[in-house]
Amino acid sequence: MTFEEFKRLALEPPRRDEETVFEVTEYDWHIPRHDTETEYPKLDISSFRVGFGRSLEEAEELMRQAIEKAEEHDNDIYCFHIKEFPVGSIINVSPFDLGM
Repeated sequence: MTFEEFKRLALEPPRRDEETVFEVTEYDWHIPRHDTETEYPKLDISSFRVGFGRSLEEAEELMRQAIEKAEEHDNDIYCFHIKEFPVGSIINVSPFDLGM
């Protein structure tokens, strides 16, 4: 795959021909209160489900709203994951796929 082909796929990802739902998960970081054993700081990561969108645009809007809310509460956001799932289909998920 050439760089131009990769770039085109990144800018215009293929869309599914079935109904899907987009799950938005927020990951926040904080320094543990009891970190006295190492010379390097450790970061704890916590996660929670923000919500579900019917389109990528709706999921991105949920993410923007979560960012505004995090700023109000002075939360430190590490990242967001937006995952697309087919509706009405069995999917194999492990606890690692659930954003927990």
